[in-house]
Amino acid sequence: MWPDKPGQVGGLVGDVFFNSPSGTPPGPIGEAYWNFHVPGILLIFFVFGTFQKWLSHAFVKYRHEPAAVLVYLTVLFTIDPSTPAVVVCLMLVVPLLVLLRLVGALSFTEKSA
Repeated sequence: MWPDKPGQVGGLVGDVFFNSPSGTPPGPIGEAYWNFHVPGILLIFFVFGTFQKWLSHAFVKYRHEPAAVLVYLTVLFTIDPSTPAVVVCLMLVVPLLVLLRLVGALSFTEKSA
C-alpha cells in the first residue's frame, strides 16, 4: 500500500547496526533513544521510575491481600520501559487480575494493619 513506509524498529535496528535482514530488538534504552533521542531516555526512565514508586506504594497499601504479592511480582519481573515488555506485562496482568477478582482472591479495599 505504501512502498516507502518504514519497517518495524527491530528490523531497522538489525539492518542499520548489524547489517542483518532479521529483526533485533533495541531494548529499553535503544527504543527510547530511537524514538526521542537523549531527552527521551531521560523522560522515559523518569516515568518508569515514577511507575515503580507507585507500584511499591500500591503493594504496601494492599499488603493484606495475599494475591497482591502475585500481581506485584508479575508486574515487577515482566515490565521494563520497552514496547514488547509492556505488551507482555499487560497480557499477563489483566487476565490475572480478572481471574483473581472472579475467584474472590483479590479485593480492592484498604484495611489498617
